[in-house]
Amino acid sequence: MSFEFLIAKRYLSQKKETGFITLITYISITGLTIGIAALIITLGILNGFENAVKENILNFQAHIRVDTFHGYPFDDYESIQDRILAYPEVMAVAPFVEQACILRFGSLEDGVVVRGIDMGKTASVIDIKKIIDDETIDLSENSSGVAGVLIGTDFADRFEIVKDNIVVIASIANFKDGIIGIPRRFPFEVRGFIDTGLSEYDNLFAIVQLNEAQNLFGMPGQISGIDVKLHDISLADQVHLKINKDLSYPFYSRTWLDLNSTLFDWLRVQRWPILIAFGMIFFVGSINLVSTLILIVIEKQRDIGILKSMGASSKSIIKVFFMDGVIIWVLSSIFGSTLAVVIGYIQNTYEIISLSKEVYYISSFTIDLDFMNFVWISSVAGALCLVATIYPAWKASQLLPIEAIRLD
Repeated sequence: MSFEFLIAKRYLSQKKETGFITLITYISITGLTIGIAALIITLGILNGFENAVKENILNFQAHIRVDTFHGYPFDDYESIQDRILAYPEVMAVAPFVEQACILRFGSLEDGVVVRGIDMGKTASVIDIKKIIDDETIDLSENSSGVAGVLIGTDFADRFEIVKDNIVVIASIANFKDGIIGIPRRFPFEVRGFIDTGLSEYDNLFAIVQLNEAQNLFGMPGQISGIDVKLHDISLADQVHLKINKDLSYPFYSRTWLDLNSTLFDWLRVQRWPILIAFGMIFFVGSINLVSTLILIVIEKQRDIGILKSMGASSKSIIKVFFMDGVIIWVLSSIFGSTLAVVIGYIQNTYEIISLSKEVYYISSFTIDLDFMNFVWISSVAGALCLVATIYPAWKASQLLPIEAIRLD
């Protein structure tokens, strides 16, 4: 162990006659610790929020959606499904029918988007058991000839709808070429609820069987589109371009990111201002290190003069203060990373912080602590600490022994 390191450690920890300097050192370490922890946690929250939104979306939406430009229904969809299934990247496909309707319960009514699905095929495209309370729910007609429906939890809460309630869904049939047909009204029995974790979906969608939706919308044998699941979601852009090239007008496909582009653009826009704001805390903690080391230089002028008179070189004096910066960096990185892990564990386990689904899309989030964030934030902290030591170390190395001793 070099004498420079021993002196550096002594300067930071010596309490006799220099208690004030030790206190300032602890404050500097605490400031940098909070800065490192704040930046790690901020990145963890942003990543956790984005991942939670992505997961909830993919629990309800397929990787790719194929429909028509004008939203018109189409038939002979089996042949289109076969063509898409022929792609090696495609795992499964499922047809769906989707249109806006009016749902009435008692004297209350509001708009919903009714999606008709084949439960078996849709289960191969999305993880349906994650969004409904019972994946074995039967939506077929009961003994009274009333089919079942699944309603979003937020919508059900607003209308105080519970299982086995009867609701009436009305649609505008034969809506094509600007001609509005006679509205169709059908009663449905509430068999369960949709809980995607996203307020936008839980407040808007209702699910019925595919054939019931076709009957409701007056489109027998027709569908609105096809959901496509891939083996690798990262190939979504590549496959959707291939589908657009292979299928002629009026068909076209969109990826799950295309369907939610506004949301993810908003997340990207919000990311940088938040990082800059919390990065300032990190930067201020590094600036405090400069003042701490300058105070140590002023306090230790006599010691520096004695060291130089005993033969210590200016290079050794610079090393002493560089090591002070390194010690503060190492301690701050360890404490800051530990603090981030503890806070992340508490939030992920107990969900101390909850969110409003109406404002933030989701009701809770996890702090996604990525190891690489620890590495690069600690590395940046180390670089800033070394930069912060340059002026104090240089100033200390320029002290002349006789002047340092006389000024004491």
